[in-house]
Amino acid sequence: MRPSSIGGVGLQRALCALGWRPARLHVAERFLDRLLGMTVRRPQTVEGEPLVMAFPRCASVHTCFMRYPLDIAFVDREGRVLRLVEGVGPWRSVRCPGAAAVLERATPSRGEAA
Repeated sequence: MRPSSIGGVGLQRALCALGWRPARLHVAERFLDRLLGMTVRRPQTVEGEPLVMAFPRCASVHTCFMRYPLDIAFVDREGRVLRLVEGVGPWRSVRCPGAAAVLERATPSRGEAA
C-alpha cells in the first residue's frame, strides 16, 4: 500500500516542528527531481537559506552518490514528525513504514546554526 499524500500545510507544519525554518522548500513531484534528489543541488541557496527537499508519497530514501550527510525526517499526512535521522552519510538507506512524506536537508556543520 502506498503512503497517503501530504499537502503544503502539512509540510510547513513539519518544518516548523523540526526547527528547520527559515529554509527554501523544494517539493519533488517529477520523476527526475525524485531520482536525483539532493545529489545535484547545493545545500544552500545563493541567499544562504538552507535547501529542504520534500518527497511526497515516500517512506524510504537512500543517500547513494551524496557528497555530504543529510538530516532526514519522515512525516505523516498532518505534518507530524514520525522519525528523524540526523547525519546520514553516503550509501545508506533509511525508512519509516507509514510515512506520507520525507524531508531532507544537509546536516548543518558544527558551529553552524541548525
